[in-house]
Amino acid sequence: MINIKPFNFNYEFITIAKPQGKSITLKAGETVRAEVVDILPSGGVVLRMKGGHITVNTEIPLQKDTSLLLKILNTPQTDHKLKIQIVAVLNKEGNLTINPRSEIMLNQLTSLFGEKSVNLEVLKSITDLLSLNINNLNKDIKNVLVNLFTKGISENRSILFQNITKIPSENIAFINNLTPDKLQFLILNSGIFLENKLRNKKSVDSDLKFKILKGLSEGSDGNLKDILRLIEDYQVVSKLSDGLFTFLPLIWDNFNGGDIFVKERSNQKSGKKSFLCVIDLNFSDLGDIQISFLFDRRDLFVSFFIENSDFEDFIKREVNELRENLEKVFSNVFIKFNKKKEKTVVMEENFIHLKV
Repeated sequence: MINIKPFNFNYEFITIAKPQGKSITLKAGETVRAEVVDILPSGGVVLRMKGGHITVNTEIPLQKDTSLLLKILNTPQTDHKLKIQIVAVLNKEGNLTINPRSEIMLNQLTSLFGEKSVNLEVLKSITDLLSLNINNLNKDIKNVLVNLFTKGISENRSILFQNITKIPSENIAFINNLTPDKLQFLILNSGIFLENKLRNKKSVDSDLKFKILKGLSEGSDGNLKDILRLIEDYQVVSKLSDGLFTFLPLIWDNFNGGDIFVKERSNQKSGKKSFLCVIDLNFSDLGDIQISFLFDRRDLFVSFFIENSDFEDFIKREVNELRENLEKVFSNVFIKFNKKKEKTVVMEENFIHLKV
């Protein structure tokens, strides 16, 4: 459990005025999600929860289409009214406020979002709430956070590519001019290593996050704040996953954006290392493309997911040539085509830490 920062309400409880329709069973100690479906002229609030509707009274100003996370504290026998604590409020604009007097598991918090988009303000709110040592989080909580942040990054990544002209030319590349050295440079200077460079007294002049922070301090365009926030979200996922997760700042026809995830692992018995690399790309004409590489000593495992069936057929026709070229470097090459995308960020206990 973690203690959360305050919301600015003097009242944190609601009381049930009357149920509507079918009965709802609430138990002391449980946490439930509710949605505000109507605000009555009398000031009562109609909530949809657990498949039914109830009218409640509260001093907290709520709006229609707001999601609530509620905790049932007790069931007093004197007046037959439940004592219900508001734990968190997520409004339709995506702004998140959380009650500091409640304790909540992170998986309960993320259940509040449901099918809602996770916008940048929500991610920033949760980042601010994580004023704790990430290394002390258990595996389940890390998984919850990684899923939430990767979902938010996927939904907001277009902001970065819509503002790619604001990124210094040194930190982007045209696909036709992309070389292995340039790709390495882009990843190392994408911003996720900034703090590590500063700790180790390495040059940061080419680092994108450093350039953005410098530009903001000099009063540059405020749109840089959105790019900065995305970089920090990539940093959070990198730390949580003990891997390297960042974006690919490429200029490419019909390219809507892409991510790269790299992780190193060590076999505890043999001590030998292997490497995983997952590249996610999205194109307006070809849809999603995901390529995964697993380097295990002298063996290479490659998997493809290609949304566009025509392009998938083209790659399959050329796969033998690809295999022959790869076998010049690796002892064994295994290639497969997946029917659905895999998770980009892989959470495994035996992956070793890459400093970010």
